[in-house]
Amino acid sequence: MTSQKRSTTFATRLGIDRPLRMFSFWRSSVAEFSETEYIFQRLTAVGYQEGQSATENAQKMAEQIKIPERLPEQSVNRGRFGKPVDVLFPSWCSHGVVGFQRRCLPEQVSAEASSSKKKIKNPPAVFSLRIEHSPDWFNYAHSDIYTEKNGSRLKPNAKIGRSARKLMREHIASDTSTQMIHEPIPKRFAWLRRRLGL
Repeated sequence: MTSQKRSTTFATRLGIDRPLRMFSFWRSSVAEFSETEYIFQRLTAVGYQEGQSATENAQKMAEQIKIPERLPEQSVNRGRFGKPVDVLFPSWCSHGVVGFQRRCLPEQVSAEASSSKKKIKNPPAVFSLRIEHSPDWFNYAHSDIYTEKNGSRLKPNAKIGRSARKLMREHIASDTSTQMIHEPIPKRFAWLRRRLGL
């Protein structure tokens, strides 16, 4: 039995809803990210169809990347301190998991800023995506992707124009490292994935 499965099994016996390896246990955050470190995010089963090739379904999963939709801040997990399946705990075990490397986050995307209701065009702005390790007690690998506009960090309630979100999504999804790590599964089997830590 692997250490990952032992951790999951032991946690299950204790009535804990996630593997013990996920807990921080007073570990401090680590600021450094390598360019090739994987970032993991959960995805719903929307667009996934049985019978299609793995490539076709992987493309659909990549198209679902929600980071541009949820910006200026988005929660993810970093691969250095966790497993892809960790983003599914405690209650999203029927979802899929997409992974991409740190280098996928665009350093500069030039696009129009959010327009007003009068549809007055704003001058182009430069958007950047950054990531920081922000562990919590229940998930040491937890990290936040945040947005900078013209070099300044945006507040969580800031608006980002549709064109900028679209460009950032395409940048991440088109990278060769972006892949579907775990396919979504029917909800009736979710308990098994959770039990096994798959």
